[in-house]
Amino acid sequence: MDDCQYSEYNLRAKLPGCQEPFVTVYHTVDDEGFVSAMPFKADQLNVKPQRVAVAKEVACGYINIAEEQTSPPEYLKEGELVALMDEHGIGTDASMAMHIDNVVARNYVMVCGPSERGDGKPGPRVIDKPMKGKGKGKGKGPEQPKSRHMVPTGLGLAILDMFMTLTPDMCEPPVRAYMEKEVSQVAEGSGSKDEVLTENL
Repeated sequence: MDDCQYSEYNLRAKLPGCQEPFVTVYHTVDDEGFVSAMPFKADQLNVKPQRVAVAKEVACGYINIAEEQTSPPEYLKEGELVALMDEHGIGTDASMAMHIDNVVARNYVMVCGPSERGDGKPGPRVIDKPMKGKGKGKGKGPEQPKSRHMVPTGLGLAILDMFMTLTPDMCEPPVRAYMEKEVSQVAEGSGSKDEVLTENL
């Protein structure tokens, strides 16, 4: 099917006594194309049936003020951390889990469940215990959370602050990625262990 073609409009309205204008973006569909078979895609476009004519003054039907509060984001999920490590070339499929286990074992971060109150505070700590028993109904471990979040500890934050103060470059992903690339050359036989060690130190 053909592409969906639409027009985008930016509507700006300024009320008397207000310094900032109110701005909204909406769309009108010129040719539905594939959206005729996938109507849920149109919901993402914020489609209005017709465009508002440009005018100097528009009658204001009503004003409604709603007051809300933002909530802090959740801590980084374990899966998101793995994706970032992969993106920056840190670790391999075999070593990424070991890197994460190391920072947890050294008490730099804790693995916690999602925030229960949506207030940005970490959820309950996840403790990985081996399951005991065999067969149905036996040895069920603690219920696993829906998502695992990496929550830095005071020790982890202090060490990061120390590195950021003394050698900030060491905190940048390319540094670790470079080291891992050099080490992989030793494993492949295209680099010398002594040269790589000297270079990285």
